Amino acid sequence: MGVGVLEDSPILKPQDLAGKKVAEVPTYGEFPFFPAYAKNVGLDINSMPFVFAGMKVGVTMAMIGVIVGEFITAQVGLGYIIMVASSAGETETVLAATVLLCVIGLVLYGIVALAELVMRRWYGGEIAVGGFV
Repeated sequence: MGVGVLEDSPILKPQDLAGKKVAEVPTYGEFPFFPAYAKNVGLDINSMPFVFAGMKVGVTMAMIGVIVGEFITAQVGLGYIIMVASSAGETETVLAATVLLCVIGLVLYGIVALAELVMRRWYGGEIAVGGFV
């Protein structure tokens, strides 16, 4: 197991990684062994920021991107329905499509949060109290 750092980095031993952002590649051959490595050298794997924080932001931004794309070029989809209904003054349709988009966004966010929960349990980490963080 190796950890690559820059030559002028202040990280000299594994314990210096505590509190730092650490990236790992899931397809890397040693990926499954990182939690054991962290435990062996005295690092708390739960104190390091995790990839799921970025995934939560990414899935929300993806929803926004899809809707903006549908506003601009689509001939079908909820973004298109919102554009057509708003120009026709159909407030109910606009609100219904918006609520549906909110539900879809929450479901996608929940899937990522559930995956984070599963991974934390799998790696033996603490479970965050208070629902979605």
